[in-house]
Amino acid sequence: MKGLHVSKIAAISTQLVPIPLESPLTPLGGNLKFRTVYNVVVHVDTTDGIRGSSYVWLPGTDNAPIELPHEAAIVAEAVHGFADAVVGESVFNYERLWAIKTARRVLPGNGIVSFAHSALDMALWDAACKTLGLPLFRLLGAHKEEVDVYSNDLLDYWNSPTEDLVGKAKELVSEGFTSLKLPGGLHPMESADWDIRRLEAVRTEVGSSVELMLDVGNRWSFDQFARFASRIDEVGLRWIEDPVPLNEPELLLRVRRLLRTPIATGENSFDINELHSLAHSGAVDVLIFEPMRIGGVTGSQKLAAICEGIGVPIAPHTYPELASHLVAGKPSGLVCEWLAWWQPMLAGTMAITKGRTIPSSAPGIGLTFDESFLSQFPTRISSGPQ
Repeated sequence: MKGLHVSKIAAISTQLVPIPLESPLTPLGGNLKFRTVYNVVVHVDTTDGIRGSSYVWLPGTDNAPIELPHEAAIVAEAVHGFADAVVGESVFNYERLWAIKTARRVLPGNGIVSFAHSALDMALWDAACKTLGLPLFRLLGAHKEEVDVYSNDLLDYWNSPTEDLVGKAKELVSEGFTSLKLPGGLHPMESADWDIRRLEAVRTEVGSSVELMLDVGNRWSFDQFARFASRIDEVGLRWIEDPVPLNEPELLLRVRRLLRTPIATGENSFDINELHSLAHSGAVDVLIFEPMRIGGVTGSQKLAAICEGIGVPIAPHTYPELASHLVAGKPSGLVCEWLAWWQPMLAGTMAITKGRTIPSSAPGIGLTFDESFLSQFPTRISSGPQ
């Protein structure tokens, strides 16, 4: 339209923001401890003075200093590598950014490129929503006014005594959650039996009205599924998550045939085409995806359209504030996940009542950062001619 003003990107900036975990994770009982979540916070500033923001995150080990060579620092470098392509562009040109990302994925380290692209994409959508004065879920279509949310805060209790796990589960229910996900596959010995006994203990205490899920993180063997299938089904789970690696589709189908319990998986994929095939495979009841791996908001919408067409619901992994908008915006959106790891750098928290939340009505993608917290960390800026 002639004479229409288009807000353009004036600069992009990044901050590396480490957040220590209250309870370090030690997968499979090994020596490697995930003690810190390293966040790459990305800002997009426009020629109209609007700032769009987002973040991507990676686990850090043993509190390594952020100055050391680390994947988070490499992701930040990759974000700035996009500056020549995005500075001066309209904040609405997210499909052009997608095309640039697709071209650059032929380079080594395409996972890093995907993280960087996703961070920029989410920041662009945040700026675009603020430019229009709309919350993201309205811009996406506002299929729902409120959404289901489950808690994954029991992840911090992966190696705690069962009574502590049960106590935390009861606490989460008292806080308004009606759906809880339990961690599994992390005990070094007799993992499946140990996981199921803990699951049964939680079920006994919280009752049948609370939905439970179990995330085994690709760590059970097929023999364990075969041995414990009836006990899994008897617990009455909403789903069992990540039963086998994504690169073993035939094994996933074999597990699917063993269980009455629904299967959810997909979060570790960086590839929309892989998730498309997974959704069509008949082996998955709920498709989980990670916004920071599949292209941010743009990739999420591509996946939502695919899954709507074949009747497979989607559930974003992490990013609870953003996920509430993604789930509310489209018919295929099922539920979003709550995990409190990022609360130190965010202002405010989602209100959860009877297992549901209402997406923020403020313009943007749902993220509001605590500027006083972020001010502790240096900012790197890339800008160019407008």
